[in-house]
Amino acid sequence: RVERIFLFKVKMVQVSTNLTVIDNSGVKSVQCIRVLGGHKKQIASVGELIVVAVKKTIPKSKVKKGQVRKAVVLRSRLPLLRKDGTQLFFDNNGVILLNEQNMPIGTRILGPVVQELRKTTFMKVISLAKKVL
Repeated sequence: RVERIFLFKVKMVQVSTNLTVIDNSGVKSVQCIRVLGGHKKQIASVGELIVVAVKKTIPKSKVKKGQVRKAVVLRSRLPLLRKDGTQLFFDNNGVILLNEQNMPIGTRILGPVVQELRKTTFMKVISLAKKVL
């Protein structure tokens, strides 16, 4: 029982979680430093805003290492439960970076995104994605 709880905690997006960036902004990986959306909010799920610190970038990118940016979670290893009883989860935690107006920095999104983003204010993300699950 203790092992299952430990594995469950590894899958969540929380403070100090390393995340993969799935757009073409020039950033490879980031680390979550704050979950936005409440006084004691600790866990972020798909479609929620987080504050991240940039850890790895490619050379000559617009975003530099060490910058603090907002991001939206698009993929989560934590299973996403739908009303029809299905569960959807990914093999990594993926985010895209946002600018000050909460618009995506990149112009492409690599891989699929979930259709639950239609309920949020990130319709631009849906239009950039090639596949919506």
